[in-house]
Formats: sequence, C-alpha cells, structure tokens
Amino acid sequence: CVECRSPTVFEHAILGCRLCEQCERCFPRYTLIRSGMAMQAYQLQERVLLSLPSMDGATGRVYLRAAVEALASQQHSQEGLQQLRARNDVGLSAAGRQRRRGEREAPKGRAS
Repeated sequence: CVECRSPTVFEHAILGCRLCEQCERCFPRYTLIRSGMAMQAYQLQERVLLSLPSMDGATGRVYLRAAVEALASQQHSQEGLQQLRARNDVGLSAAGRQRRRGEREAPKGRAS
C-alpha cells in the first residue's frame, strides 16, 4: 500500500497505485463521486468532466472527488464554490472502489 506500506493485492481503480481497503476509506483524497452528482453539486458540464481521469462503474462514470473539486475551483470563484458546497451539503465518503491487481473491466454490452 502506498500509504501504510503493508502488502496488498488491491490497486486503486483510477490511480492505478497499490492501496489497501483501510487506507482507501481513511484518506479523503481517494474518495470517488459519480458524474451526475459532480455535475449537480459542482455545477460542471459533462464535457468539462471528461478531461478528468475516471472509470466506468456499475452505476455510471466515477471520478476522484479531489480532482472534481480542483476543476470546480478553476471554474467557480471561491465564494461560489463554498455556496455550492453548503447548498448541496457535499461530504466525503468512499467504499469498495478497488479491484484486484490485473483485473480488467468487462467489455461493454457483455455480462461477466
């Protein structure tokens, strides 16, 4: 694991670095956000979000929340960003966004 240096078979699905489940949940920089929530909470257009690293999950495209916030800070003033956060009560959460090293996503249109 890049954080605690313990051996792990997992890697972060977007970043590609070795990361244990405990560290993924403890460090906010690994938190993911769905595209719909990112567009709604941060008032970003989908075409702007496509410039960020992402992955297609079972519930749609997901991004690193830290990357979405950085992009939103470029698009909005600091006051505007604080208002968006307050209005949408944006918090941090993460759970189970890992895959075993070497696993690949199933091709679209096929059930695995």
